[in-house]
Formats: sequence, C-alpha cells, structure tokens
Amino acid sequence: MLFYRSKNSTLVQPLYQVVFDKAMCALIFIFPLCIGSIKSWASGGYFLLVLLALFSLWRAREVSQSYRHELLLPIIFFFIALLLSLVNAEDWYRAFKWSGKLAFFLFLIPTVLGLKRLSVNLLRPLGLGLLLAGFIVGGVAGYAQIILHRGRAIGQYNPIIFGDLAMLVAILVICVGLSGMYQRWLLWLMPLSAVCALYAAVASATRGALVTVPIVLMLHLFLVLKNRYGQGKERRRGGIVAGILFLSVMLSPLVFQDKIGFQVDRTSRSVLAFIGGEKFQSPTAIRLLLWDISFEIWQEHPLLGTGMGDFIVDQERMMNEKRTTLKKKQPHAHSIYFNFLSRTGLLGLVTMIAALLVLPFRIFYRSLSHAKTAEERFACLGGMSLIICYAAFGLTEAVFSRSAFIASFAFFLAVFLAAIRCHHQLEPKQ
Repeated sequence: MLFYRSKNSTLVQPLYQVVFDKAMCALIFIFPLCIGSIKSWASGGYFLLVLLALFSLWRAREVSQSYRHELLLPIIFFFIALLLSLVNAEDWYRAFKWSGKLAFFLFLIPTVLGLKRLSVNLLRPLGLGLLLAGFIVGGVAGYAQIILHRGRAIGQYNPIIFGDLAMLVAILVICVGLSGMYQRWLLWLMPLSAVCALYAAVASATRGALVTVPIVLMLHLFLVLKNRYGQGKERRRGGIVAGILFLSVMLSPLVFQDKIGFQVDRTSRSVLAFIGGEKFQSPTAIRLLLWDISFEIWQEHPLLGTGMGDFIVDQERMMNEKRTTLKKKQPHAHSIYFNFLSRTGLLGLVTMIAALLVLPFRIFYRSLSHAKTAEERFACLGGMSLIICYAAFGLTEAVFSRSAFIASFAFFLAVFLAAIRCHHQLEPKQ
C-alpha cells in the first residue's frame, strides 16, 4: 500500500485516503460556485457528497450515538407523517414525485456521520468557494441585465431560485467574514463578494430574498446582545456586521429604488386589491389565493392533510365548484408552511419545522457559545443563517418542493453539522 506524509504533519496516511480527502475538499469548494447558474448542479453535487460520505462511513464502521438521538428520530417522525398523509391521497404520481425530492433528507444523517470521519478541514474550502460564488452570481446577473438587456436575472432556473440562492451566498459570505477564518487580502474581498451577490438577488426582483436581510439582521443583533459571540475581537466583529446589515436595510431602497421601490409598491397594491375583493391574477394575489385554498383544504383534513400529491386535484375541484377566483392551477402553495399544512396536515407541518428548522438551529445556537476556533464560529453562524434564510424564503415560496433548493439546503446543512462535531479532531495536539 502506498503512503503519503504531509509537509506540515508527521502523520502518515495511505495514498488513497489523501486522494479521497482532496476530492472531498474540491467538491466542497466547487459546489457553491454554480448553484442556480448550472442546471442540476445542486442535485448532482449533493449526491456526490452523499456517495463520498457513505464511503467514508463504510471505512470507519462506527456510528455516533449522539447524532442518532439528536437528528435521526425527528427526521424519521417527519417521514412517518409524510407517509400517513397518503391515507387521503388520490394523485399518487405527484405524491411519489414530491416524496422523491424530499428523500434527499433521508441521506442527511449518514452524510453527516461520514463527514465526521474525515481528517481534513472542510470549512476553509467552503469559505473560498462562497467567496468566489458571490462574484460569479453577480457576474451572471450583470450579464443578464447589461448584455442581454433582460428585466430580471434568472440564472439557469427562474428568478426566484436564482435570487434566493444569491441572497443565501451573500449571507454566508458575511458569516465567513464574521468568523475571522481568513485574514488580510481575503478578508477585504469578502464585502465586495457579498455586495455582488446582493446585487444579483436584487436584480432577480425576488421579494422573498429581500425579506431575508432584516430577519438575519435581527438574528445577529440578538447574538450580540446575548453575548453569543464571546468577548473582545469576536464581539466587536459581530457588532460591526450587525451595523453593516442595518445600513444595508436602510440604504437598499435608496440605492436600488427602481427595483425595490417598484416591488414594494406592486406588493402593497396587490394586497390592498385582494382585501378589497378585486379579481385579478397578479403574483401576490395568486399567492394569497393559494394560501386561502390551502387553509380551506387543511380545515377538511386537519391532522394528516389531503395527501402529498393532491394539492392540484383540490385546486381543480374548488375552481369547478366556484369556491375560488383562481384561474390557473399552481403546482404548490408558494409557501412551505401552507404547502405542508394542506398536503400533510398539522402533523406534517410540525414535524417538518422541528426536524429541518428548529432542531438544527438549536444545535448551532448551543454550539456557538462554546466555539473555540474560527471554523467553529463559521459553522454555527453559517448554520443558523442558512436555516433563517430558508425559513424566510419559505414564507412566499415552496423551497422544499424544488430539487435545487432542497439539495443546496441539505448540502450546506450536512457540512455545517459535521463541522461543529468534528472540529476537535482537527486541532493540533499540545
């Protein structure tokens, strides 16, 4: 067997292990570069991560008891709730189609366990990938608007996916800078990268992405006030970032007045018209109609929902019965909360929120106060920001109904969860 000795360490490793570690680092670095810009990139990257992590887990042949208790059972309960919703299902084809996308989360736990077994730091290549991703999404948006003269930057999918993922990149780049993981010239490039990604989100005219900024601002202000950043330099850095986010919220409507002002005005007019009973099919009005339909469906099936694939069936039934003014069927409710509430009932909604949002956030929040390294801080801040972003995106978009959203969420979540558990393995022995 061939062996390899690192230049900075006396540890001798088999050559195949070195190649495997380098391949994993390369995947982590490349993944953020083209999410939302290359079709099927997110899904392909996530499944490659799963395969490599499963191989790592197979080589280790051991399982963490803490992860088995903390994450596995809530995800199992979530999928049990999904299965129970099939009791009322009529459209089995769409039910299995959506369940196939949600099956991405079944691989989350083994992926985390496999990443824990690695002897390399995965957060530094991830940070560099995010840094470059900010410039890439900004370039894609600039090309769409300046060269192609399009009204909205759409990426490879549509403006919503591109805009939300661009905003996610901007927020995670801010977390990289906040953690102190990089110094000198890389640190100075991060604000520029975040601005480029923010420009891409604004150029997409995605209102759900813009709502995320003040919510993340409140998160960082809360962490500063609760002293979760620690003392000294870390606390000052947290206060500076919170201040920058605050200025971004205040100045964005002035800098991007034609984009943000137009979206705010259009949204407010649509809401007032909907409340006044006017019948027109603007994007905002369609969302409000879908949420009203979802609530009515939930009232008919409060515990288990109407079935994972039956939302379109119920829309058609209500349209034929003149119970809604919706003119065209929609594939989902344009909100993860109303989508799960109508399809899987209260049981599915509660287990989804607990397994995918609340519990992971709690893990990151608890770990932040005990973070001793910059990598740990990045994992905790990035993990919390990831969950906050998706919770905010999900207010007006069914992010857990699209493969690009699900794969990106699962990829970043797995890396962050693994990092806060295995950081001690990367620290040099005294």
